[in-house]
Amino acid sequence: MAGGPGGAFQKRAPDTVDLLVVPGTDHVDLYDRKDLIPFDRLDESFTEYVAGGSVG
Repeated sequence: MAGGPGGAFQKRAPDTVDLLVVPGTDHVDLYDRKDLIPFDRLDESFTEYVAGGSVG
């Protein structure tokens, strides 16, 4: 979905798929319990693929 919230990521790295499973959580936990969100992994992906990483 190039027009959705992930549109910038999708445009910069259309072939990149990274499934991140956070054991013992559901989608509501990731809104309400910020201590469970793996910000380091999200930052790595954003930095590599969106914020200036080399994408073909």
